[in-house]
Amino acid sequence: GVAYSPTPIGATPGANWQVSGCLYGRDLPLMARAGINTVRVYGRIPAGETTFWQALAKSNLFLLAGFPLEPYHDPRASLAPGSDLRARILRDFREYAEQLRETRRVLAVVFGNEVASGYSRKFGGTARDFYGLVAEAAAGSPLPVTTAVADVTELTDAPGVAFWSLNAVRGITFEGLFEEARRRTTRPLLISEFGVDAWDHNRGVEEAETQALALRNLVRLLQQEAVLGGVWFEWSDEWWRGGADPSRHATAGEPRPGFPDGVANGGWFGLFGLTATDAGGLDALRPRAAF
Repeated sequence: GVAYSPTPIGATPGANWQVSGCLYGRDLPLMARAGINTVRVYGRIPAGETTFWQALAKSNLFLLAGFPLEPYHDPRASLAPGSDLRARILRDFREYAEQLRETRRVLAVVFGNEVASGYSRKFGGTARDFYGLVAEAAAGSPLPVTTAVADVTELTDAPGVAFWSLNAVRGITFEGLFEEARRRTTRPLLISEFGVDAWDHNRGVEEAETQALALRNLVRLLQQEAVLGGVWFEWSDEWWRGGADPSRHATAGEPRPGFPDGVANGGWFGLFGLTATDAGGLDALRPRAAF
């Protein structure tokens, strides 16, 4: 699989799908050509969208559809049973799940992304309320439901998700990850994000061959494990990540011990780099060795 959030140079993503339809006819056939069979999107796809679904079906791709909770963030409001916010989220989710079911291309809905991380900045109460909400959403859903977590210690056998989604952007290694996961849950496991950036922080240059080698090795490791699969993070660079100015391809980075240069550069994870064109929002793709 591949994470798909093609945010144009100079823009930042929103909770709703904001991609120009002509990109689907370019990107989705390329995904199929690369052997990808599943696309993970983070924003909600608007009702009435047809171009995306047609391109998805034509390329024989399936979807992990995001249901983002960012629009509901309110540190003063609880997700506990009986709360108004919980009821509103459930109502919106069920409406969206029914909309998605009609397309017949959705493998599962990803209900929130790393919600338990920094929970007090997002909602009142505790993360236990959130996991109760996930279970309630899943119980009445016409589609399988999962949630993406960043910490392997969040995995349990508690009722709710059809399978766990674990974001594991750890660089060139999964060391100890699968053993820890097996100790905590018997549920199926999807690696919902993994990846390595293409920027060498030490040398100050793009290093696409190192990224490609990392992808090859990580996929081989995934193939050896009893997991549902892995979602490479990500399809194309998002310049807004890692810098205050989304029109500048930032290279500041964040120290991460598992990466080849010890630094993760958020805007450089794409299988494709971007080159600006004269058409706003329609950047040109530049394939990297990993593709």
